[in-house]
Amino acid sequence: MEAVEQAATAKKPTVGYVDGCWDIMHSGHYNAIRQAKAICDELVVGVHSDSEIEENKALPVMQQEERYALLDHIKWIDRVLYDVPYSPQLETLDKARADFCIHGDDMPVNAQGVSAYSGMEEAGRLRIVRRTEGVSTTDIIGRLLTLARSQHSPDHAWTGLQLSGRAGPLRVSPDDAMDHYALVAATERSPSMDGSPASSNSLICELAAKYAMTTADIDKLNAALGVSAAAAEADASLRTQAPVQLLASTRRIGEFSSARKPGSEDRVVYACGSFDMFHVGHAAFLKDAR
Repeated sequence: MEAVEQAATAKKPTVGYVDGCWDIMHSGHYNAIRQAKAICDELVVGVHSDSEIEENKALPVMQQEERYALLDHIKWIDRVLYDVPYSPQLETLDKARADFCIHGDDMPVNAQGVSAYSGMEEAGRLRIVRRTEGVSTTDIIGRLLTLARSQHSPDHAWTGLQLSGRAGPLRVSPDDAMDHYALVAATERSPSMDGSPASSNSLICELAAKYAMTTADIDKLNAALGVSAAAAEADASLRTQAPVQLLASTRRIGEFSSARKPGSEDRVVYACGSFDMFHVGHAAFLKDAR
């Protein structure tokens, strides 16, 4: 009898629980869910209500119905638990029938000013996965606000805005880059624009990296700010190194696919789109195409 019970226990699947706001879902969210699924047999995903998020952070951009619906399209999720508390309790795990809780290594703080996952950690039922660097909901919201403010300001318009030829920051004209930086510097009282040659050179390096500027555009900025050719050449390597926002390697991309190669009898459908600010409408479209 004891041997039978041990065998049943050994076969019991491990159940993991991961929760979040899942607002403006991006690659970091999907990667967290993928990593969570990799360390358990069954994954339960909890999602907070609008009121719970507002109390502990701020009002979410996407309404809870939209956030709830998008989770139904993610292949790594086995079950969804709705309207869960921002700070999970042991009762939350019991409700999810989960063995442990999972979160990234960027622990959030709740409305009381303490770690939202301290209870899980103290109980020894917390597992940590790596946060995806270079992408966050806060950063995306910041970019949206910057673009919205810029596009609607008569004194500061993004003329000639276009994407660079590679993944990374937006490319803008040197005039727009200067206008944008001047606006931010005036708002934040940045010391980077004190007029000295050193600060001018530093400013050009920052603008070149942030906006993926071409060599020709950098030369225009050098002329506008009076930076010498020698100083510009000395920092050429810095000026051409744009920050990597997200490393999209072939291995990483492969982890998000089924890795199944189509056969001769399969019908292959091509669906294209910008899929910017990916939402449940995009997911529903891809499901219909599939």
